Amino acid sequence: MKNLNTEIYEEKWNESYSRAENYLIYPNEEVIRFASRNLCKILPNEKSFYENFNSTSKILDYGCGAGRHMAFLDQLGFTPFGVDISETALELALTNLLPKYKNNLHKLNNYLLPFEDAFFDAFIACSVLDSMHFDLSKKVLLELNRVMKKGAVGHIDLISNIDTNIDEGFVGDTLVQDQHEFGTIQSYFHEKLIKELIGDNFVIREICHVKHSYLKNKKNHARFYIEVIKE
Repeated sequence: MKNLNTEIYEEKWNESYSRAENYLIYPNEEVIRFASRNLCKILPNEKSFYENFNSTSKILDYGCGAGRHMAFLDQLGFTPFGVDISETALELALTNLLPKYKNNLHKLNNYLLPFEDAFFDAFIACSVLDSMHFDLSKKVLLELNRVMKKGAVGHIDLISNIDTNIDEGFVGDTLVQDQHEFGTIQSYFHEKLIKELIGDNFVIREICHVKHSYLKNKKNHARFYIEVIKE
């Protein structure tokens, strides 16, 4: 069984962040939509929390990287926490975006989360559960379930197998050979595999499949955006 403790993967992610490949500042558009639908109503000159959320609500950014979504959650008035395998990414988050949240940033040395049961009100896992072996991502979902309160909502996004970088119909894990994120794991999904991943940990509220077709080079890339709740 592969796990987050495998030094080579940590090394490759540190190298990726050192090359500034994932040093993103602005939040993902789908994360903004998730927050607007579930956490607080976002208007140009106003924001109002939805029921069960307030300024003390704790939200976990799993695989927080350089902290862009933690910064976004902070702007919305929540208390963000972040975990990541890459020490380099956490240093970027701490130095450039989130110095006041030093105690809320944690480096992962295995798949176990350093939080008590039912600690969080919501979570975000943006472009992370498809960057590890499938068996490991299932363990991570078990942990996310453990640390979420009843009624907690979550946003997960995963890369689709409708992708010209892989053979048609392929699902599962591959080793990234491109320069971008070289040496890391990429796991490709279809709807059936998504449901197997989520299992009984959360109830799936919605699965949105967004495909991008590039007309000049005839390439296709797509992602699944999944909204879940712990009932």
